[in-house]
Amino acid sequence: MTLGNALHLSPEASLSLGVWFARITGLSMFLAYTGAFFTLCYSPLKAIIQGTPKALWPEPMTRLNAMGMPSIAMWMQCGLVTVFILLVSFGGGTASAFFNKLTLMANVSMTLPYLFLALAFPFFKARQDLDRPFVIFKRICRQ
Repeated sequence: MTLGNALHLSPEASLSLGVWFARITGLSMFLAYTGAFFTLCYSPLKAIIQGTPKALWPEPMTRLNAMGMPSIAMWMQCGLVTVFILLVSFGGGTASAFFNKLTLMANVSMTLPYLFLALAFPFFKARQDLDRPFVIFKRICRQ
């Protein structure tokens, strides 16, 4: 049963309602993906640069601008991403296959931290020496 039928709307009004729901859903997904895109572009770079010893990076890459952003490193990342996009767009099948391999490696590397957290959870719950002011799961298995 469709929402238009449930609300006793005419077929034209039901179609219009569906179009508006699709537009609102599309806009909300666009805004959510845009925010996620900027977060995924910026956060790993800043975490890598600020989370490692400064001696590992050239001094200009670790320098922060007035807004606290590693702007030179971000411009370098922008250049690298632009080169990859151009290679994939105009580089033929070999460049596209290379980009697909990089995408697969990125997907695997982004799931590994969650795997480690899931594997560590039972060991964390088994420790009795920790102060836990907020507990969701009372026990892991039946006793």
